[in-house]
Amino acid sequence: MREEQGTVIGTADKLAQIKVGRHSDCSGCGGCSGSRNLILEAVNDLGAKNGDRVRFVLQEERMLLAAFVVFVLPLLLAAVGGFIGYRWSLTGEVWGSEATFCGAALFFLLGLLCVKWYDRRVEKSKAAKPRIVAVMR
Repeated sequence: MREEQGTVIGTADKLAQIKVGRHSDCSGCGGCSGSRNLILEAVNDLGAKNGDRVRFVLQEERMLLAAFVVFVLPLLLAAVGGFIGYRWSLTGEVWGSEATFCGAALFFLLGLLCVKWYDRRVEKSKAAKPRIVAVMR
């Protein structure tokens, strides 16, 4: 688990929107909008209010799984699809390059659907969200 700090900028339904300054892990990514800060949603069991400075924990294991699903899974599926397309082309029913390309493209799209499904599942799960562990008033 990793502990970070931020400022609560909104609350609703036991969740808090936290404004967090970027740190060294974020410097090379550029995946989040905003130049210096990002906003995340955390479980607010301690009742933090707008303007409160809070400490929260992130589960690094979930971050690694998310990185794998988003970056690696679609590419692995594209490789599998390309191999299946190539094997299909060996039957002589279709041309090799077209079958390989179509298989890779189809499985890559399947990988993108997996990413979308994973994203929706994680968004609904409170266990996957960061959790506020201390309010520093």
